[in-house]
Amino acid sequence: MDRIVFKEPGAQARFLRAVKERLGLSWKGMGELCGRNWTTVYSWASKGCRMPADVMEVLREQSGMTPPPYEIVSEKELWRRKSGKRSIELHGNPASVKEIQTPGKCAAIAEICGILLGDGGISDGRVEISLHGTKEVEYADAVACFFEKLFGIKASIYLSEPKNKRTVDVRSVRLVRYLTGKEIGLKKGNKVKQQVCVPDWILCGGKEYWVACVRGLMDTDGGLYLRTQQRKRRPPYHNIVLIFANYSIPLLDGMNEMLRKLGYHPRKYVRHRCVYLNRQAEIRRYYREIGTRNAYHVQEYVRKARVAWGEDISDEVKFLEDER
Repeated sequence: MDRIVFKEPGAQARFLRAVKERLGLSWKGMGELCGRNWTTVYSWASKGCRMPADVMEVLREQSGMTPPPYEIVSEKELWRRKSGKRSIELHGNPASVKEIQTPGKCAAIAEICGILLGDGGISDGRVEISLHGTKEVEYADAVACFFEKLFGIKASIYLSEPKNKRTVDVRSVRLVRYLTGKEIGLKKGNKVKQQVCVPDWILCGGKEYWVACVRGLMDTDGGLYLRTQQRKRRPPYHNIVLIFANYSIPLLDGMNEMLRKLGYHPRKYVRHRCVYLNRQAEIRRYYREIGTRNAYHVQEYVRKARVAWGEDISDEVKFLEDER
């Protein structure tokens, strides 16, 4: 996907807000105009995440406005530019390694740990999160902005079309050292072979840490399943199952423990490598209290709830966009 790169700092935010004012739209209306979730459009204006080139054409045509000078750059080229600047971090003088913010143990870092234990990977000088190429576009933007706010470092997003995989990529030696150090306790390398687990400081840290870590795990390696039971002479019965699946048994144990501490009644199914909730009231409670940053999960939940419960529960969902 090609992205828009404005020549002047802050030009993207000014242009988006000018279009919004010209057309008299809310951010929700801007989202509908752009064919994106409104929180994604808001993040383009508030956090400077690069907007796609196809959106620019829509905005120009609908508003009749001429945007500030910009160039169209592929995601691959954006990644190349950033990674070229960072290559010295791996091979150069230690003094040249880019500084980052280190917020210390907090709920936001607990959520980052959940994200990385789910769909993340850590190697020498690199942190990456692999997501679905088309279904999790907004979530990839949210994760990239989350990393930028927490650590003060830019994250690249690139699409691997043959595998339909969208990767959030962060290159930083200091970030890897911080995340894998004694304070945070994550591990480099293959998570399944090492049978990774939730760090003890999260498991012993209290409700705020459990909520954040569970959200990060479920947003990445979790999902909703609509189960239908056929009944004779009666309409089929539908219910929803919220599942977290992973091949690391200690990680399943950690998820199971945190959910129980939060007052849920999860079931662990080792044979299928999953922990799940199937009490309908608890699934509803999960999305009200713990919530999600993943817009695709919200869409799936609203759609499946309408089938299973015959209700529109979109107003109930705690959708976190405050970090974008």
